[in-house]
Amino acid sequence: MLLDVASGGFALSLALTNRTDLVSEDMNPEERREMLEKLRSEQLEKEVGLLVNQIGKIDQPPG
Repeated sequence: MLLDVASGGFALSLALTNRTDLVSEDMNPEERREMLEKLRSEQLEKEVGLLVNQIGKIDQPPG
């Protein structure tokens, strides 16, 4: 379930930040797939890091 949310968040983030300009239409399909996979991986890593940080804050006692 977490991966579903993260991948959906990736698609939304990619659309909102307009990072699609990094993937050119004149790239061959293999280059395009590799670039999109790299972008997806980087974004997923960022989102997981944010979630871990938020969970860490929840586990800390108040004060």
